[in-house]
Amino acid sequence: MKVDLYNAIVSAQMSRRKMLKGSASLGAVAAMGGLGGAATAGAHGGVRAEIMKIPGVGMGSPGDPEWQKVGELCMGPVKERVAEGEFKGVELTFMGLNNQNLHNFLFRGFLKPWEAYTGAKINWIDLAQADYNPRLQQSIATKTVDFDIIEMGAPFEGDTAGQGLLNEMPEWVKDQIEYDDLVGYLQPPVGTWDGKAYRINIDGDCHTFCYRKDYFGTGSITGRMNPPNTWQEVNQISKDVVGKTDPLTGLPAHGFLDPLKGWGGFGMYFLTDRAGPYVKHPDDPDAKIMSPREVLLSAREGEKRGCKELLFSLGEKPENRYAKPKRALAAMGYDAMTDYLTDMCKLVIEKTSLLPHVNAGTLNEYEIMKLKNVCASMGMMLETTSKRLTKKGGPHYACPDKVPIQRIRTLITAGYCKVPFTTGILIGIGETLEERIEALLLIEKINNRYGHIQEVIIQNFQTKPDILMSKHPEPKLKEMLQTIALARIILNPTISIQAPPNLEKRHLEYVYAGTNDWGGISPITKDFINPQHPWPNINLLE
Repeated sequence: MKVDLYNAIVSAQMSRRKMLKGSASLGAVAAMGGLGGAATAGAHGGVRAEIMKIPGVGMGSPGDPEWQKVGELCMGPVKERVAEGEFKGVELTFMGLNNQNLHNFLFRGFLKPWEAYTGAKINWIDLAQADYNPRLQQSIATKTVDFDIIEMGAPFEGDTAGQGLLNEMPEWVKDQIEYDDLVGYLQPPVGTWDGKAYRINIDGDCHTFCYRKDYFGTGSITGRMNPPNTWQEVNQISKDVVGKTDPLTGLPAHGFLDPLKGWGGFGMYFLTDRAGPYVKHPDDPDAKIMSPREVLLSAREGEKRGCKELLFSLGEKPENRYAKPKRALAAMGYDAMTDYLTDMCKLVIEKTSLLPHVNAGTLNEYEIMKLKNVCASMGMMLETTSKRLTKKGGPHYACPDKVPIQRIRTLITAGYCKVPFTTGILIGIGETLEERIEALLLIEKINNRYGHIQEVIIQNFQTKPDILMSKHPEPKLKEMLQTIALARIILNPTISIQAPPNLEKRHLEYVYAGTNDWGGISPITKDFINPQHPWPNINLLE
């Protein structure tokens, strides 16, 4: 956008939202120079080579002077299209994170040369993670945007792009991106919506698997020569280093998921849930997306055995993170898991007498409304309202879909959409009694407003050998009975209270505490969440 056009828009009193339609990608800042030819791949390679020559602080972690040098090296495409000082008087607002003194601080350094050359000014909104999420959620809910550029992760892409809050990326910017050079889970269609690209992945070259040679190799503290290749190996190694000392700092070694920050370099972690063992990595042999034929065969077998309901349970939009499920969906003609679910629910309704129930994690309003028309009910465990458990060392650390506000938003949206809903809390993962009560009170508050919550599950954490919390103590029966009783007191009498009978031998005591529903028990499939615990005999429960 040229300055004269910008001034014309401002003089016409066009709103920021109408002008920008929300947050533009970082690439759109550079794109303000207009359309033009693309830089060559060879030129990109030369820039990389020059960047790699820049030494960092202590030769390990760069600082602001180094970041500015990188920004200057990347100015070529802008200088080809924008005259020096051409954007003088233009101001933009950039909203991002300041975790670990990185994120926005990196962008500041990278973009100082851009500001100096173009004459534009960038105003910065620096937010910690705990403040960033609510701020963005407020913008999504109210559809009001007071920033032009945003640093954003995948959990919010559907909400922002689906509501038209993002600008499409100009072709001249898109032409310069070497998409094949991005790691698999950042390649299109990730970063696109309705076939249009809207973001630049700033970390496409950074999300490589890096490891320290004192953790792997000859004489390493793990005793392993090679880094892990599977989630199971990641979990095992993370447990193996417990009790060992980090060679560089003398502090306790915490494994991959909790990298030490004192040794320099960028902190990195895997997106995983320490308490959630049932979600399979796409490379796991047991991980698959059932074909329509397989869904129908399973449904009909359940129908023969007297089942009334069919549960669709899956991870949080795996196609947005991994190439394998994306390809599997594409092979069946789908771009998104919600599209697949919609058709599978229709298939079950049309071909059987079963009622589909969908448990697809956090969903936005569009996705909920789409699924509402083809299922009897939906569900998602709230688990907890404790933000404390998302901090480093907690069970939900580095799990964006487990941030309480994300799940609370889905509960509220389901109520607004008038969808019968099942939710619940998970106890024994480090939460306090007060936090359990807080979660139950919030569920009751949401139900008081919308009246859509039909069942609340009180689920006890179960340890397993292949999760990071494998040595975490399980909650005792007394805690379960106490929490069930509290739920029965706090929640509206119209809400059924469930507790899984296969996770406690003395499950009949649950009835005396306040449960009135055993939940789903299948005569043909195992409990995929806790497969080591077989279902109880249905006749005995009756």
